[in-house]
Amino acid sequence: MAYLFLTAPITTKLWRHFAVFPGIDIEDMHWKQIINTWWTMDTTPKLVVVYRVMTAIIMWVIWKRRNKIKHGGNVIFMEMVGQVHELILKFIKTLYPWVKIGKESWPQIIAMLEKYKPRLHCLAVIWQFPEKDSLKCNTDGACWGNPGKCALAFCIRDATGDFDLCKSKRNWNRYQYKSRSLCY
Repeated sequence: MAYLFLTAPITTKLWRHFAVFPGIDIEDMHWKQIINTWWTMDTTPKLVVVYRVMTAIIMWVIWKRRNKIKHGGNVIFMEMVGQVHELILKFIKTLYPWVKIGKESWPQIIAMLEKYKPRLHCLAVIWQFPEKDSLKCNTDGACWGNPGKCALAFCIRDATGDFDLCKSKRNWNRYQYKSRSLCY
């Protein structure tokens, strides 16, 4: 197994191709050491996940090459690099759909994920006073499981914002939709 996944010339070249950019030197390393090194890289949280899946993706591509050769086909090195790269891009797009990623190379992907900072969005929700000579009813509900413990509450305020009536109720072992309908 070690020959298939690590010491065969084409597989060593594949491991080196992807390990050089994160700064991993695979020279004289055993299979378990390489996996452990990828898994224990000290980097940003987004890259940690990518590095951890990297070993599985590379081994998957090597295994696919082995099966193709066994059944009469052939796979060249650049085809294997392309397969690993394609799988990594798909993984990143699935895991982080908000990250804009196109056809970047492996070093560009590493640099982008190291520098990535999400854009934060904030929406202020402000209670609006009701119109003069009218009342406003605000409702709220919470459920812990469905079915499970539920609670509901409402308050009625006048045009100055003063409470006219407030009510809350525990509603144990009810369905969420029943609690919400009781609140309205």
